[in-house]
Amino acid sequence: MVSPIKLRIPSFLCLPSRSPPSEVLQRTGYGEAMEEEMKEKNNQLMPSTLQDKLVMASTLVKSGLMPPGLNTPEKVLIALQMGHELGLKPMVSIQNIVIINNRPTLKADILSAVAMNSGLIEDIKIEYIGNEHEDSFGCKVTVKRKDIATPFTAVFTRKDAKTAGLYNKDNWRRYEKRMLKHRAMAYALRDAVSEVFAGIYIPDEIEYVPAQHYPEIEKITSEEEIVIDGNNNKDNNLATDAQIKAIWTIAKKSFNEDEFELFYQKNYAIESIKDLTFNQACKLIKILQNEPHMIKEWIDENNKVNDISEHALEAQNELIDLTKSAQEV
Repeated sequence: MVSPIKLRIPSFLCLPSRSPPSEVLQRTGYGEAMEEEMKEKNNQLMPSTLQDKLVMASTLVKSGLMPPGLNTPEKVLIALQMGHELGLKPMVSIQNIVIINNRPTLKADILSAVAMNSGLIEDIKIEYIGNEHEDSFGCKVTVKRKDIATPFTAVFTRKDAKTAGLYNKDNWRRYEKRMLKHRAMAYALRDAVSEVFAGIYIPDEIEYVPAQHYPEIEKITSEEEIVIDGNNNKDNNLATDAQIKAIWTIAKKSFNEDEFELFYQKNYAIESIKDLTFNQACKLIKILQNEPHMIKEWIDENNKVNDISEHALEAQNELIDLTKSAQEV
């Protein structure tokens, strides 16, 4: 008698680091011990610090094997981080995150895997509806969440594809059923598990959306010279030359040099920008990049106070002059 063959599902997808429910693992054939092992392996695969992630991204770009669109360390870093948050291993992220019109998108083929690995989905049902020879033909996807009684349903038809200007594309004509399923699946999953897929689109959905163009950012210094990270515990160290250069490069684009100098002197109790600590410089760079209005508000308020003081001084001088004139008379 031939012994039965035990099949083991390959772990081409990592499960999310946020500990998916064990029933998901049981359904795919893994036990609780395997869950812990996979989580540990995933943490080992994905670097934990920004600097290490940049090194990994740079290495991948230098390999020359990155998909089109992932041609800089920064873009690869975004893809790696996006995939990690969705529970994907680094190389799975690289193969399934596509840059379309300057926006990272997720390939439709992996949507259901990410959804099931989230532990929120109980069932996904796919069915084709309508007459295959008419515009009513389409795909209906029904998603059942574990914690919500009412299923989420989405339908995408041939008529919808024609209305959206998709039907003349080669992939729609050749693989119509699959493309209809992809669209319906994307809609249903975004509604059902919005906490996972909010703001995430498949490439076909935003292909005709105008590209987002951002102004070129001046490269202040090399990645190895500056690390904008306030968690480095370098309070006792002074700011680096690269940080000082970054601060002035950003500040000069928005502020008068004298006003900005007064701002850091008053708020950090220092005479020179070089007296900033490493962490103070980190935080100041973040403020300049993300919340410059805070500095502007301080400068405006300070200018108002100075104006009031100047007017008061002028009034005082006028009063002194009038007093002197009265005494002379």
